[in-house]
Amino acid sequence: MEVIVVDDASTDLTASVIGDIHDQRLRFERLPSKANANVARNQGIAVSTAPVIAFLDSDDVFKSGRVERLVRYFDQHPGVDAVLDGFAVVTGAREKPATVPSTSVEGRALAHLLVSHAIPLTCSSIAVRRTALQEIGGFDNGLPRHQDRDLLLRLSLRHTIVLGTGSDVVKYQSSDSISRDPVGYVAALDQLVGRHPRFRDEGFDDLLSYLSCRVILKTILGGRFRSALAEMRALARAKHLPKGFLRGLLRYSRGRRARKLPYLPPGRPSNGKGANA
Repeated sequence: MEVIVVDDASTDLTASVIGDIHDQRLRFERLPSKANANVARNQGIAVSTAPVIAFLDSDDVFKSGRVERLVRYFDQHPGVDAVLDGFAVVTGAREKPATVPSTSVEGRALAHLLVSHAIPLTCSSIAVRRTALQEIGGFDNGLPRHQDRDLLLRLSLRHTIVLGTGSDVVKYQSSDSISRDPVGYVAALDQLVGRHPRFRDEGFDDLLSYLSCRVILKTILGGRFRSALAEMRALARAKHLPKGFLRGLLRYSRGRRARKLPYLPPGRPSNGKGANA
């Protein structure tokens, strides 16, 4: 086992805290200037030597036994390249489970679940074989959000991903988390869709309209009218999303229903059953 701490040019006491720990399994890497989480993760991947890499964001926690369980799981399942596990979310004094169904999904079905936010996701619940990460080039340094979705989408093209092998991660949700801020969401979703051609067919239009409009409506209901206007403008400028807030509202109900259903190729009838996730 090795523990690699990558410090993204922080201004806290990370370096001194790490300096007080004397363990050959620990490696400390400090970036010379502020970059982003993906650059830091890729640096960790680059200097790693272990065959399996599990990611842990600085404000999250692994429960006791997670590392050992992951080692056993990957040893016993040589055909599995990555896992996405369940976790607990702590917000203030409240903790609630984010359950990921124990199953294996592939290709477009997994893409639908990922882009529609139909399964809970945090980077700290992902573990991947190092060879698979190297084959896809690691994380995309140019994505400000949806980095974990993008990584799993690219992995799913040629590698096997299994959901819900355990639930031994705790995610601490802070008020300044990027993922909780609606501002910039539409532009980031446009970037993500632009990187994955599978989302550009008509089968995803309703879903993408729903996701875009949902965050704008949430911003309006929160009284952040300038931010909502900025997101509307971002939707009008989008290159890969169905454009127009008002037009998107007409698709809202269909997109909301599509989010709760397993992905079906265009023209294939639904069986009316909800997704396990």
